[in-house]
Amino acid sequence: MIDTAMAYGNGVSENFLGKALRENGVKRSEVVISTKIPGQFLNPDDIFRSVDKSLRIMGSTTLTYFWCTGPRTGTTALHAVTRGLWGGLLSWVRLGFLVSVAFR
Repeated sequence: MIDTAMAYGNGVSENFLGKALRENGVKRSEVVISTKIPGQFLNPDDIFRSVDKSLRIMGSTTLTYFWCTGPRTGTTALHAVTRGLWGGLLSWVRLGFLVSVAFR
């Protein structure tokens, strides 16, 4: 399992991971990839942009785990879920881009 996040090195981590996988000929089916989005980006538009960007940067079609970390503002994860975030994330799962989603 490889754990990364958009916030690790301001995106450098995901760039490095994608490059390393491509240059070493690692098939996507051979690796479990986990990434995260920080709590300040829990509105649905940010989530969609984040998933799309992470997939493109890593050269992947699927993320195994996608974590939404605890909000750093006054918004709670539960409030974010009630604003349609959960439904949007489940759409990504149904389309096959995400295998699983979690809040922490």
